[in-house]
Amino acid sequence: MTAPSHTTLSIELDGQPSRHPIVIGKGLLAHCAELIETHLCNQGPPPKRLLLVTDQTVAPLYGTAMQAQLEAHGCQVASVILPGGETNKTLAGMAALFEAAEAFEFKRNDAVIALGGGIIGDMAGFFAASILRGVRLIQVPTSLLAQVDSSVGGKTGVNHHRLKNWIGAFYQPHLVIIDPDTITSLPEREIGCGLAEIAKYGFIQDSIGTETKINVLETVSTPSFRQALNIDWVSLIASCCQLKAAVVQADAKETSGHRALLNFGHTFGHAYETLLNHRLNHGEAVAIGMADALFVAAQLNMIDPSLAEKGIDLLRQLDLPTTPPEPIDTGSMVAAMGQDKKNRSGQAITLVLPVKSLGRVQLADPIEKERLMALLDQRRLN
Repeated sequence: MTAPSHTTLSIELDGQPSRHPIVIGKGLLAHCAELIETHLCNQGPPPKRLLLVTDQTVAPLYGTAMQAQLEAHGCQVASVILPGGETNKTLAGMAALFEAAEAFEFKRNDAVIALGGGIIGDMAGFFAASILRGVRLIQVPTSLLAQVDSSVGGKTGVNHHRLKNWIGAFYQPHLVIIDPDTITSLPEREIGCGLAEIAKYGFIQDSIGTETKINVLETVSTPSFRQALNIDWVSLIASCCQLKAAVVQADAKETSGHRALLNFGHTFGHAYETLLNHRLNHGEAVAIGMADALFVAAQLNMIDPSLAEKGIDLLRQLDLPTTPPEPIDTGSMVAAMGQDKKNRSGQAITLVLPVKSLGRVQLADPIEKERLMALLDQRRLN
């Protein structure tokens, strides 16, 4: 059976051909076995033994059918079904993967499939980077956020206590298969989570240096987006992946600072996730973080206040939160932001902030913690 029509992107890292294509198309989930065989044939023999990693939500939706499809294609498959949620994205949560691999007698020429959202992608990716010092990894993201963001770029890892993604590795997948049909099974909150990352690309795209552009409001106006109608998902997801790929190609391991542009809103957002014990999902926290970043940039005269308010209003029009659901002590907030990996000083916070126009951001000069606390207090009063 031939796979449906699809778009294939490629990434080059350090001047070398990409180790993985990104294949995007409706209906591809039913053709993963042949796509794996087709696209991994230039990376040694296609794997015939696969560890399929998914979670308790995705397993009944897609996991059972995926395993049956792979087995019908002659593959031997062991499935690992993990509990969902950020609180389970820990080293302790990883133990089930290593135990399953041991029972499966996992070998270096076997492969790992990550079937699920960003959490599964992070955990399975870190596992693939660690087991036997690295094995082939296939990302099959089923959430909108993972499709437009976390499945591309090679960041993997787990949380440690209140430190988000503190333990991890850069490990590029060997193949990414994206089927937008999975969006129809997502709850509204999960669609919003992906929408926040799509909006982020709109805020940073002019700083990336590519011709690919996303008009956020025209592309994902709230009514049609929420109903998943009249959206060219393949093109939209491909545009997001192209924007991210351009950044990753320029700075795969965050050595130059260029990749930090992708963290617009995330320094604030990760702090909200931690302090609210993950009652906000990632996209909601990032949306509030982007609103904070717009406000701070206006106060620092980096962007006109009217443009900052326009950006915050854009988030509201997309039905995203722009303020935290409950009061948060600014001292605790800034302390949590101090754990961000971009920081080089214990006394100041490094942020990605908009500059001059919506669509352009930069890694701003570090802001003293006391100054940032005052700005956050001021924002809470607005």
